Amino acid sequence: MNDPAMARRYFWLIWAWRYRFVILGAYLALTATALWSARDVRVDNSPVSWVLNDASLTQEYRWFRDRFGSDAFVVVAFRAEHPFWNADNYEKLQDVNERLCTLPGIHACVSLTAIDAATIRFISASEDRRTFLVDPRDEHPAQRKDRLLSDPLIAPRLLSEDGRWALTLLNLDSRADDLSDPSTIVGDIDRTLASGPLQYALTGPSVIYSALNELSRDEIRRLFALSAIVIVVLMAVIFRRAAPVLATFAAVCVSVSWMFGFIGLAGYSVNVLSSIAPTVVLVIGVSDCVHTLMHAAEQPGNLSAEDRIAAGIGPMVRPCFLTTLTTMIGFGSLVATGLPMTAELGVMVAVGVVGAFVCGMFACVVVAGYGLLPAAPAIHERFSRWSLATVRAGLRLPRAMLCMALVLVTISVGYSFDIRVDGNPLEQLPADHRVRRDAALVEQHFPGTSVLDFVITGSTDSSSAQTLRHVALWEESALQREQIQWSLSETSGIKRANQLLNGMNVDEFRLPDEDNDLNRARWVHKLIAPHRQEAFRTKDGDMRVTFGVSDVSAIDLRKTISEILALASFSPETIVHPVGLISTWAEQFENLVGAQIRSFAWAFVFVTLILVAIARTRRLIFVAVIANSLPVILVLGLTGFLEIQLDLGTVAVVSVVLGLVIDNTIHFIHRLRVEIHDRPNNTEAAIEETGRTAGRSIFMASVILSTGFATLVFARIDSVAWFGILISAALFMALLADLLIGPSVLKLSWARSDT
Repeated sequence: MNDPAMARRYFWLIWAWRYRFVILGAYLALTATALWSARDVRVDNSPVSWVLNDASLTQEYRWFRDRFGSDAFVVVAFRAEHPFWNADNYEKLQDVNERLCTLPGIHACVSLTAIDAATIRFISASEDRRTFLVDPRDEHPAQRKDRLLSDPLIAPRLLSEDGRWALTLLNLDSRADDLSDPSTIVGDIDRTLASGPLQYALTGPSVIYSALNELSRDEIRRLFALSAIVIVVLMAVIFRRAAPVLATFAAVCVSVSWMFGFIGLAGYSVNVLSSIAPTVVLVIGVSDCVHTLMHAAEQPGNLSAEDRIAAGIGPMVRPCFLTTLTTMIGFGSLVATGLPMTAELGVMVAVGVVGAFVCGMFACVVVAGYGLLPAAPAIHERFSRWSLATVRAGLRLPRAMLCMALVLVTISVGYSFDIRVDGNPLEQLPADHRVRRDAALVEQHFPGTSVLDFVITGSTDSSSAQTLRHVALWEESALQREQIQWSLSETSGIKRANQLLNGMNVDEFRLPDEDNDLNRARWVHKLIAPHRQEAFRTKDGDMRVTFGVSDVSAIDLRKTISEILALASFSPETIVHPVGLISTWAEQFENLVGAQIRSFAWAFVFVTLILVAIARTRRLIFVAVIANSLPVILVLGLTGFLEIQLDLGTVAVVSVVLGLVIDNTIHFIHRLRVEIHDRPNNTEAAIEETGRTAGRSIFMASVILSTGFATLVFARIDSVAWFGILISAALFMALLADLLIGPSVLKLSWARSDT
């Protein structure tokens, strides 16, 4: 080497070039190991991946399942041309329901034919069959119609008024789904129904999560392929040479494989949100390579391979390392949200960008060593002119630019107060998705397919007649609310038993007035439906009460839960608390704002420390803080202006924006310090030269990043599409903040200092 000092400073880059084949072999071996580990990666959008973020919540939910069974269920709505009280359709429905109930993983079925079967069993065991005028098995369709429509357990919960729609609830076995992917069970149900004679619609939490699994698999492949095509085309336009394009793309692909290997080793699973992780790593990983290779291309062409590496790659390692660190912080801070989906996305991308830095720097060393650096076409000069013109605009009109920024910030702050926190797993599916259409159809005919479970504990005598009557009154009060469609508890079975004991008189669907009659009805209920009694009362006396509510958002669910709890009137020692995944999910959404604040606070603290370490002077620190705060505030305003709701996907935007927009600031300040050192008496010229050189790379990298994230707009998952739109917009805002607002602040601050 011609420069011994530079050789000593970047000896490890020279070492990487000299032993490139050994390192390449190590990379290939590590990649093969990662791909082997990636075989264990699975897609999981089960409710657990949405809400159970710590051991205490998981333990509480398992406590509920161990005592009462699974709260996972599938809703099947059958449709027929003629009413189901006709003999032919009734028999078809009965046959399909029997086949469904025998499927592996199905714990219990609730349907009008199952209720009739229980009635028939009681009739067969009754000593006085004259109580019933007609055996349900032999009754006329008109009589069956009257009986079904007057049965409070059937109409309108399981049978529509016109009789052409019938509902079946399939409760999954807690041992079968065991907090895991319900896709296998849902697939068996769908195939069984498809081979049957009746038209049907499928919905319910288990169906929705199964559909999200399938959609996540498709999105991983589709979005990564789309973004890869766009990124390769952009690099081809910018580099105008195949070697740097192929080397950069290969490096980020290797880093993505390492990320999947880590996911497999860590036992993580891919979900509807983390399905964007490969695309994010691909887009971010390319950015550092663009900065590094463009800097290397500026070096004289007569340098040796090692000189080219030391002069072209060496000075870029530190800023690229810092940008990687800030990106890690931005995504890593998502762990502070306490939400499993966003936390796992943060860890995955943080690991991926580290791999992208390691692979990208080695790829740049190889490209520079062989002299296959990007060409210098006219488009590079255009980028230089554009960036320089932007910087000069900030220098010539600093007060106007700052006033404009202040106006935009004021407007954005106003719109940020319009951000609404809400979410619904069903809304993650595209509007034209079959499951979403089926859910709307079922909700139209059978409102109340979302269930809220409550457990009553602590009562000294929970099995007493008084406690049961309190539960019945509680249910009756709750059913007066518009959003609550039905309820189910031990009292429902006792009311049914009392009705059976009194000749199926509709007026006798109630709790008996006398304690002896109530105990007799309880014994009959246990006789005809023992598994249902076990599902609503434990041996310890804990009681479960289930309410069916219309399909609503998380915030509405939380409000409904509060209203139901307010109606409960029991003895002081009795405790009523919501349980189950739906209740936990609704509660988690209430904490989304706090989760975003925690995540942003951690990211802001660490990013600020890095800025202080880089800028070193108060003036540059002040400029950096302004340049990085503007995009964050503006993207919050854009979120409110576009009426984008804050959900599990978009909650990650602010922290991620902060971690990404600082990258350009780091490169700008790093180059500005060099130029100021060379031009200590002409700061304006130093700023302009920074805009011409570093600004060109910043412009190119911003175009690639913004376009890469913009490909997420084509995602079929709404929250992912909004994530891409907001990040892409934030990167464009960050470009203007660095090249327009930053120089304006510098100009005014230096002018004041000179004065």
